[in-house]
Amino acid sequence: MKKPAAAEDAPLPKGTEAKKRPSGSPSEEGLEPLRKKASLAKGAGLTDEKLQALKEMSLKEKVAAIAAENPEDVEAATEALGQVVTPAEKQGLWQKHKTYLNNNPSEKGEHEQLSKKEKGEAILSWFLRKSPTYAVEKHSREAKSTLERKDKWLSQKQVDGKWTEAEQGMLIESGRLIWREDPTTPGLYEYKDTQDFVGRHSVSDRSSWERVKEEQLADEKSWEDALGKDLGAFLRKVSLSKGLVDPKTSKTVQVDATVFLPHVLFSSLDDYDMFPDLFSLANLEKFWSLAEKTGDDRLKQHPLLKGPGWKEKTVPLFVHGDAAEFQSRDSLMIWSFGSLLCGLSSLLSHFMLACFPKSCSTAGTWDAIMKWVAWSFEALGKGQHPTHDPEGNPLKKGSPFFESRGQPLTNGGYKGVIWSIQGDQEFFSNTLGLPHWRNASPCWLCDAKLSTDKPEKSVKTLDICKQDYCFTTNRQAMESPRSKHPLFGLPGCSSHMVRGDALHILFCKGVYSHFLGSVLHYLCWYPSLAKGKASGKGKGTACKSPAERLALIFELIQAKYKALGSPTRLTNLKLSMFVDKQKPHQSPPFLEIKGAEGKHLLPALAKVCQEGLLDEKIPCEREMSRALRAMDKLVQLWDMSDMFLSHNDFVKNLEFASEFLQAYEALSQWAQEHEKLLFHTVMKHHMLMHLARGAKHLNPRSHWCFKSEDFVGRVAALTHSVSMGVKSTNLCKKVAPKYRILLHMLLTREGFDQMQRQVQPVQDD
Repeated sequence: MKKPAAAEDAPLPKGTEAKKRPSGSPSEEGLEPLRKKASLAKGAGLTDEKLQALKEMSLKEKVAAIAAENPEDVEAATEALGQVVTPAEKQGLWQKHKTYLNNNPSEKGEHEQLSKKEKGEAILSWFLRKSPTYAVEKHSREAKSTLERKDKWLSQKQVDGKWTEAEQGMLIESGRLIWREDPTTPGLYEYKDTQDFVGRHSVSDRSSWERVKEEQLADEKSWEDALGKDLGAFLRKVSLSKGLVDPKTSKTVQVDATVFLPHVLFSSLDDYDMFPDLFSLANLEKFWSLAEKTGDDRLKQHPLLKGPGWKEKTVPLFVHGDAAEFQSRDSLMIWSFGSLLCGLSSLLSHFMLACFPKSCSTAGTWDAIMKWVAWSFEALGKGQHPTHDPEGNPLKKGSPFFESRGQPLTNGGYKGVIWSIQGDQEFFSNTLGLPHWRNASPCWLCDAKLSTDKPEKSVKTLDICKQDYCFTTNRQAMESPRSKHPLFGLPGCSSHMVRGDALHILFCKGVYSHFLGSVLHYLCWYPSLAKGKASGKGKGTACKSPAERLALIFELIQAKYKALGSPTRLTNLKLSMFVDKQKPHQSPPFLEIKGAEGKHLLPALAKVCQEGLLDEKIPCEREMSRALRAMDKLVQLWDMSDMFLSHNDFVKNLEFASEFLQAYEALSQWAQEHEKLLFHTVMKHHMLMHLARGAKHLNPRSHWCFKSEDFVGRVAALTHSVSMGVKSTNLCKKVAPKYRILLHMLLTREGFDQMQRQVQPVQDD
């Protein structure tokens, strides 16, 4: 980052006073008017003796002495500096200014138009403006035009009132008008105009006076470091050592780590105007009131969710953890948190807690970090700065937390409690310490077993009518925790806070990958498809190879993409995406696609199969159609519902999930009977059942990780930018200052999060 050319363009550091221009004259209001003095040397106490003494000083000392005489008048100070600089110093300043102009071409053109004398004065003035305090007037005019697309479904009667039947057909064909079956009334259809926009225009004109003090930076000091001084509230200097493995020596060493403590971040964000939006403070009471109506037992055993007015002051928080590649041979483990209610972009709804490369992590690397993070979350839950350190000892003078001990975190008395811990199955098992999916008792929500000795207890029994699980209550989870992770030692925080993620359970490397991969494998290798017949163009010639069949299927899917208005679409579909082309029958098919691609592929494939690709008279194909329809309805229900499902929607949610699982189990049994490696059953099918049951207390859409994955990818991209030549063991200390600057820009520059380029490294998903 390069230092701005003038104070008008420089970011206003946190804490800097900004004053509007007074209505009266400057002298009346106590501000010195900007005017050129007769001479600083004559009028400000710089006698001939002082000027002679200045000539013997270094350039830095000269500037300091002149600024001390009158820090307000840059023009007079320029005149005085011109009298005392040596030819060698002038040459050095000329070189520095030349470098500055090369980096600021817009100012370079103006500078070249000046006379030789004016150029010399401009260089001295430019150099002086790095040191003194002076007043600047800022005037800005902003015009903004925006287009907002309406998200409104129309009835058939409303559509008939706007367009004729012929026009409707043309609009549907072009993709402007999309339709769907009403999720609550089968046989009734709704329509949406995708080009229904509303224009908004606004103009603002403002003028203000500011006092700005710029810091004269040494040559070796970066602008990022200077800006970091004004963002120090986000990061307290605390010595935090942890053990890790140096990848180059394979030896365990102790290093310092950089951590963003959640209670410090929460308290610091209260100073910004965006604080109410970042944590959706206006919706707190409504959220907790609706949560109470669902009968969530987590509320009853939570010691921090009590007392007068707690609903209006308590923010429901999520904590997310996941790893992402920041270079080809290493990935970064990233922890973040935020408000469950925030609807802003990923960069504004997530706040990084800590990050560390996996290549140098050991079993105990995160223990020291999470000890401090859990201690900080406990303070955040109480809404007060801590009075004791993580060891339980009273804070002593000299601690960065001593001065604020016992004080409220925010002016409004707000606090935050963890209400959802999010991530994938690997994060839950390998990081949080919950049972692994290959454990004999792999589920922390019930007593299901990996063994099939007792089918009613097996995780592979998907038909709800055949299950006989004992479900764990929140009280049981708190009294007998399945993990010793520090987060589960927080008041009221149990493994029931760990929420299943539909992104990883269903869409990405989950149930969809097994199910859609098996359906496509079946369609490519087993039925006798005729390309012309399937396309509706007559009998045609039979497809002879699986690749030809897949090409036909994808052609039909693309047409349905257009009809459905799918926002995310596969650009190609190849056999290698779900089978080994050389050995297509030696392992279960598994479709490798991204989460959003999988989410929108299933509805399109369901429509294609419904229109004749699958024969309802054939038992296995009937079950495939049944499973496709049930899953499509289930995800649509989540998409269309609010954060808390109504009772009727919750019942439908259970029915759709149960129907899918029953159909999938029937398909799995059919595959076994015919000795086909299709419709493989894994732990994620069992977790789908818990995901549907948990929808009673919170819509799965509210805690799936699409936005969190985006945040992780952006942090990985930021990490990549500072990783060149940096040891893995020191990387987190380089990432934190840069993220701190990014966060400051996001909070002070409107729309900054939308201006970031979508350049991200390859992610696990």
